[in-house]
Amino acid sequence: MHRASRKFLLLVAATAALAAVPVASAQAKVLRITGENTTLTPSSTFASFLSAQPVTVSAVGPATINGGALTLPIVGGVVKTPKLDRVLMMAGGVRLTENGHSITLHDFMATRHGARDTVSAKVRGKRLNVARVTAMHLTISGKTATITGELKLTAHAAHALNKFAGHKVVAAGADLGSFASIVTVA
Repeated sequence: MHRASRKFLLLVAATAALAAVPVASAQAKVLRITGENTTLTPSSTFASFLSAQPVTVSAVGPATINGGALTLPIVGGVVKTPKLDRVLMMAGGVRLTENGHSITLHDFMATRHGARDTVSAKVRGKRLNVARVTAMHLTISGKTATITGELKLTAHAAHALNKFAGHKVVAAGADLGSFASIVTVA
């Protein structure tokens, strides 16, 4: 198990990366997302914050944590062109444990509707918007897109983390870190 903060941020970053998957097309189409993965790396500020917390974090399969980075497989979704609205689904999740209590974030989704990119996850049966995506950059080659960007903690997610910790540990807009996603379409 690893520090929950670092892993949680990594997971959030991965999810945000997936939300940024665009596909270029002159005509309106719905393209099926077939896979690949996202790797999340926490910002130095967030990594320091996580290291200072008494929380452990563990990957929920098939997601993995290796060398401080969280990798989350992309298992499906759709991209609608030409506006690039999308829903990207990921497998696995992350479990945060503190003082015998745990919370699991799973069924991550990255969505884009209009100009709004978000990452959400299920927590205790309810979908929670975890992060908004900023500074996104996209490169497309054939049917593969590489997306990078930054993740900022939402107010709802900050509230949930503070409630889990039992006191205020983080604020909305916190820099969670960066992500890099590789996405393929059929």
